[in-house]
Amino acid sequence: MRGSSSDYSPLQLVIVSIKLILRSLLDGFALPGKPKLYVVKRKGIINQLDQIKVDATEKSIDLELANNKNSDTGPDKLKLSDIMMAVYVEKTKQKPEDLAIVRFVRITEDGTNKAIRDAKKKLGLGDLEKFDVSSDSDGKKEEIFEDLKNTALGKAAEWLHKDFDTGKIEKIFVTDGVEQGTMTIHFDD
Repeated sequence: MRGSSSDYSPLQLVIVSIKLILRSLLDGFALPGKPKLYVVKRKGIINQLDQIKVDATEKSIDLELANNKNSDTGPDKLKLSDIMMAVYVEKTKQKPEDLAIVRFVRITEDGTNKAIRDAKKKLGLGDLEKFDVSSDSDGKKEEIFEDLKNTALGKAAEWLHKDFDTGKIEKIFVTDGVEQGTMTIHFDD
């Protein structure tokens, strides 16, 4: 039967596999039924700028890597929120205002990690303990909610609201460790 694996040499099978991998990388990659991860690059820059995963079912964006802070200083530099929303709208075919969740995974941004570390200290939590704060929190949690909103990543989420009418930040969940933890932001309806 033509096209079976026995018709190809081992080298040809490797080449076919590489082509299939490259094709899936160019249009996002994921396990079947899982959200796809997209790599954002800029012409003339060797390294990837961002890794963004979008999920139409959950109506979410997961930012897994952000390297665009110093990639461009020109007047036409895109904000991180613009890049995230462009991938979300293009790949999920949903409207910007449908976005419900943005998740910052494996946070490496110093200011956000400091705010998370400070929040855990204020709440008397250990490094690996999780917590949540919301727009209707009071006392320490209200202060922590504002502190997290004012980090670089919190501001990126706030720009999603201001520029794309996603709804206001309603709740922030912090999980995993102090360094390279995850901050999940839910928008109101």
